[in-house]
Amino acid sequence: MYAQYDLGDPSDITMMHGEYDQYKEKDWLEFLDYTEKPENEKLFSYKKRKCLQRMAFKAGNFHRPADKDILWGLSIIDKIEELKEEPE
Repeated sequence: MYAQYDLGDPSDITMMHGEYDQYKEKDWLEFLDYTEKPENEKLFSYKKRKCLQRMAFKAGNFHRPADKDILWGLSIIDKIEELKEEPE
């Protein structure tokens, strides 16, 4: 869903920033906790977990992360939500 944003299109960037702003620091930390669970740890690389940490750190601040990081963070959220929906 989020991976469809075009970083060259200003309207897509505005929509992407709106999606990013919907998540608070607490939400990003919950996603990070999910990736650090033993059963999910191998599904998410160290770099992806660091991206989620940057998103949590900058959530609600005046300075947003780079657009590429926001897009990457939102795509990680997509993957997490897909994994949560899968029946075990």
